[in-house]
Amino acid sequence: MSLTFTKSSSVAQKVSGSLALIFSIISLGVIATWFQLHDVGALTDDPALHQGGLNWRNNIFNWHPILMTAGFILSFVWALLSFRLFPFDQKVNKFIHSFFHCASVVCWSLGLFAD
Repeated sequence: MSLTFTKSSSVAQKVSGSLALIFSIISLGVIATWFQLHDVGALTDDPALHQGGLNWRNNIFNWHPILMTAGFILSFVWALLSFRLFPFDQKVNKFIHSFFHCASVVCWSLGLFAD
């Protein structure tokens, strides 16, 4: 029994991979919207409830979940699925794969710095 690599993906793999890409974008959007718009202190004028929005200078911690989500979910999923879903040749897919892996490392590093 030998393992062979096939370039073609089945319909189920393409559908599930496309859904993974779509849900990774949605998850990042939900978290970014949550930290930007869900500012209870702005509605009640209570400074103890003010989260600070997405201001890097005043409240750097709010960037931590966004950057970690961008690194672990968005960039990492795109890097893992680049060979299965993108219809380019191997060199272009390898570049896309490397680019998204590097982007995930940058997001992880900035996310840990923001912690």
